[in-house]
Amino acid sequence: MSAFEQPIPAEVFYDEAPPLSDEDLDQLFAAVEHLADGDADVVEEVAFHEAMSVLAGPDDLPSTPHAQATARWEVTDDTAAWAAAKYAEASVTLDQLAVQAEEWRARIEHWFRQASRRHARTAAFMEQRLEQYALRVREDGGPATIPLPAATLRTTVRKPSVIVEDDDAVAAWADSVPAGVLEEMLDGVELVHRTVKVAVVPLRKLVRVQEEPDGAMFAVGLDGEPVAGAGVRPGSVTASVDVNR
Repeated sequence: MSAFEQPIPAEVFYDEAPPLSDEDLDQLFAAVEHLADGDADVVEEVAFHEAMSVLAGPDDLPSTPHAQATARWEVTDDTAAWAAAKYAEASVTLDQLAVQAEEWRARIEHWFRQASRRHARTAAFMEQRLEQYALRVREDGGPATIPLPAATLRTTVRKPSVIVEDDDAVAAWADSVPAGVLEEMLDGVELVHRTVKVAVVPLRKLVRVQEEPDGAMFAVGLDGEPVAGAGVRPGSVTASVDVNR
């Protein structure tokens, strides 16, 4: 049966009132949801299904006799066809709703792309130009923060910093550093991990950036000698734009 083919109505399989009404099921589901609400690690339908699966018996439910009676209900030979039809109805409806939701989602996404395109491009354009302006002001000796009526421009200076370019080379260099120096400078923090991965944060306590008169920068150890495998990430000045809300 396809997702769009309607199943045989469950009412066909029962002459009188159905074994369970939708109201009966809703009351049971509400009681189970009450149990699921206490589990913060799972949410919504996951919590509901987990609560159903761990329900040891009707007495585990809150004091709602109607829900307890529904929880005690079991499929028999007389109700199996009705229960299967009820399941088929719910499953087909779920499939149809999923298809409808996907169609709506696609339409909403298309609408959003069309409605937001100019705004997104305008925001990106203005952000770029405002950041460039903030950087020019900073380069001319102006303030790091520029408050404007609608937004605040900020520039941040990042100094040159040591980086790891070759873990093996830096690890080999680290072996030459006296144990006492490592203990004093790093205070027990592991510099070289067992996978020969050098941790850059403690490395920066042992290696510094040295800038030459011509502007060239090198990573050097405490003895002033270059450290093989270590490099320098140039300093930078970045700008950001924060809307005043």
